[in-house]
Amino acid sequence: MKQSDDLIPIIDDSVRLRLISLVEMISSDVTTFSTEQFKELLDKFLYESTIVRPIPNAEKKRLLSFYTRSISLNELKTYSLSTQSDLNDYILLLKSRPLMKNDNVYDFLTETMINIFKNREKFSNEKCEELKNFLEKNILGKKRHGTINKVYEKFRLNKSNLIIINRTMLNQLLNNILLKDFQAHLELIYLLGKISSSIDVKEITIEFEIYRSLLTAMILIIIDADYSNSSRLILLQKHLTIMIETQTNFFSLLLTEQQYKLITSRSASIVTVDTLMNILIIDLNESHFSNLIHFIQNKLKQETDFTKLTSFLIYTFDNEFLSIEQTYELSNLIFQHSKLDNEKLKHLLQFLIELLQFGIHSSPKIFLKQIEKHQDNDQTINQITIMLTAQYGKYAIFEWIRAMMNLLEILFNRSNNYEQLKDIALQSPMFQKSAFKQQLESYMKKTSDDQSDENKECKFTNTSVIPKDNYQDFNSMIPCKLYYHLKCDDASMNAHATEQLRAFLVNEQLSSEILLSEFFQALKYIFRNSQKFPDVSLDEWAILIDKNRGKIFSNDAQCDQLLMDIFFAHLKMPTDTFNLINRLIQSNNISQRYYGLKKLLLLLNNTQIDYQENIQAKNLSTISNQFYNTITHVVFNEKFSTHQVRQCVTAAKNSWLLNSDHREKLTNI
Repeated sequence: MKQSDDLIPIIDDSVRLRLISLVEMISSDVTTFSTEQFKELLDKFLYESTIVRPIPNAEKKRLLSFYTRSISLNELKTYSLSTQSDLNDYILLLKSRPLMKNDNVYDFLTETMINIFKNREKFSNEKCEELKNFLEKNILGKKRHGTINKVYEKFRLNKSNLIIINRTMLNQLLNNILLKDFQAHLELIYLLGKISSSIDVKEITIEFEIYRSLLTAMILIIIDADYSNSSRLILLQKHLTIMIETQTNFFSLLLTEQQYKLITSRSASIVTVDTLMNILIIDLNESHFSNLIHFIQNKLKQETDFTKLTSFLIYTFDNEFLSIEQTYELSNLIFQHSKLDNEKLKHLLQFLIELLQFGIHSSPKIFLKQIEKHQDNDQTINQITIMLTAQYGKYAIFEWIRAMMNLLEILFNRSNNYEQLKDIALQSPMFQKSAFKQQLESYMKKTSDDQSDENKECKFTNTSVIPKDNYQDFNSMIPCKLYYHLKCDDASMNAHATEQLRAFLVNEQLSSEILLSEFFQALKYIFRNSQKFPDVSLDEWAILIDKNRGKIFSNDAQCDQLLMDIFFAHLKMPTDTFNLINRLIQSNNISQRYYGLKKLLLLLNNTQIDYQENIQAKNLSTISNQFYNTITHVVFNEKFSTHQVRQCVTAAKNSWLLNSDHREKLTNI
């Protein structure tokens, strides 16, 4: 009988073993041979070939296992693990197909994992953890698992290890610092902070010695540099000096004795109370707050410093910055300082401390914003009442008194009756001066008929009653008649005012009757209350404003700010959303930080270049820097997870809120 051409006679054991080895090799080569091709080959080998003698049971089982196309030893050996990307592919391979059940495979994989865990510079902790967790599900044997766990704990969980630093990145950082790149300075300070908090100063590793010279060189370059042309770099220079001065254990180890003495001798002239306050505002954390407290306790000398610190306290109330506990500690420390002999400041500090004791850490400016936006509630009125009845209220600053007068006028004009609040306000220590009381009484006597009179006076700007100062709010910067037309509830008057403002933009010229500052504030009022002014669409406003760049708006910053206000109005967000985001992101409260990040991501995701159609703003040069600084704060703030940082950077790299240079810098992070 004639045999089929495709039958393979197996004559002896050596031929059979060679064929099995070839089948195994083909089984591993998933790139060249498809599953269908391999299955056909294996079927023929097992069932269709003429076999002189039966295949031994062990070899038959081995051949049957090839149907799963398990990962063989030869295939594992073909993988080159030179980069993080190679490791990603390696993990993907292990997850996609089973390992061949073979001790040689298990031994080789165990050795490979050990080498990966040891190479801290090349492979990230996250990927190593992913690899370890996945392989725990596979049967490598108790002994191999024990070896893997020991190496993983030593090289990936040991807190005394220096954090992973890429040497190429470190050299690039040095080059950029020599070029006075702000981002490079920021990255170095972040890096030093991480190293100082993770390294065991009692254990000097070879790894540490490798990086020591480069880090030292960068520190000395920054400390010795002249940054007189860049206020931001001066701030970082001072920040670094404060780190060296306060983290003595780490930096005395990192620097030689001579270098350390040289740097610390310069710190006295570099570190000032202004520096410490600015650093705290830029990066709010416990360490920076402690630095400020330490400076006040040990180095505060100048009388002007007390004025600056008191102004900083006012800032914390106006922006709800710092916690109540931190503000109370700071206020008491300044008030009780032996060198404070300014009675006016002492009285003001007493007022602030009194408010904090009642749990109030908001200023009348905050309450005014809430009331204007109808966001006030019973708690707001209670806090206003406490502030009005405060014993030291007579020492409140003029800006706060003015804001309080404005918010009381709004409350008294509402349909709600605030009779008790009126009595409290008239008796308040805050309004002891007769001029204030007269103004309050005039508010209380107003009727709804008075509000329809176009000739009524603008609120709280009667110069015969209130002395002039350099503080100006929205209402005092808009002519009375125009302000009334915008504020009133008469739709026809609203339309008349908006048409007048629109005409200026269409004609690309303002009349002599209105100043640019007044025009700017009027537009901001419209965008802040866009639902009240439907006659001109937000998109049309955006087109007209952009056309007047370099015409009515000689200043790009004004034009960009108005376009951002329009963008916020489109998203139905308050126009001060960006300031709110910055405060939330720097908060010590985890839920506030994550809420701030969520808002930031919403802005970035709604300004993606590929999808931007309706909003006209595409490249806001003066806005880009603000967003870039906020995003880098998220990137270098350890309080945000890697996933959150990646989300933020990914969205920012394609957002028109950042210019091309800033987007490119983010690509390199």
